[in-house]
Amino acid sequence: MRIAKNVRAMVSSEGAVLRDMRSGGSFALNPIGAKVWELLQKGTAAEQIIDQISVDFHAPRETVENDVRAFIQKLEDQKLIVREERTAAASPA
Repeated sequence: MRIAKNVRAMVSSEGAVLRDMRSGGSFALNPIGAKVWELLQKGTAAEQIIDQISVDFHAPRETVENDVRAFIQKLEDQKLIVREERTAAASPA
């Protein structure tokens, strides 16, 4: 996954605000959402994000996994992040 080119973010200790420059929409994130966003910006995989949030916020991994996956899906639905398509390796003839 990667951040969509049309998205700008302002992150602080209190959370973050995402701005979709194409649609004009704004999205407020709490501190946990901001941490997920920062990790997504670094190209961190979802499983690693889940592990990191669970440790950083002393939360049960199962709960974090459900919440993080739902949050990532919302970001994708809003077109704030996009899945990077992997190109299939050419098969030998």
